[in-house]
Amino acid sequence: MNGDRVPIDQRNADNAADIAEGLPPSAPSLAESEAASAIPDIRAKEPTSMEVFFAWEKLRLAFNALLLVIVVFMMLRAGFNPLAIVFFGEDAVLANLCYCVGPVAEGYLCWLGLPRIVVRWLVLLFGTLIGVVLAVERAAELLKRLDK
Repeated sequence: MNGDRVPIDQRNADNAADIAEGLPPSAPSLAESEAASAIPDIRAKEPTSMEVFFAWEKLRLAFNALLLVIVVFMMLRAGFNPLAIVFFGEDAVLANLCYCVGPVAEGYLCWLGLPRIVVRWLVLLFGTLIGVVLAVERAAELLKRLDK
């Protein structure tokens, strides 16, 4: 065994003793850090799941704002009825649950080799179009029921 290298078990014990005394852990030797860097990271270019989650959460604001504008516009055009707000609460929750499919679809489509940015925007676009169509249909249905 090389004289300047400390066995991993001994280094771990030394680090544990240093940490117990309040000292920072010792850095690995140059040879160990070179050996660790020789292993290629196959996910180096991929974002973390937290980054994907936050990207979709930022887009959720635009998604909800668009649906809200459409529903409010339809309600104001048909004559505002405060009772309609109660009916749209359930639909808003359902729309947001369906929105959660976006990051999952992005993950699977990226595993198939499609580019992440293109997939994210296409999934968002198609999901939002479906949400808009359903919101318009549901709003029209509820407003007709409230007029009776």
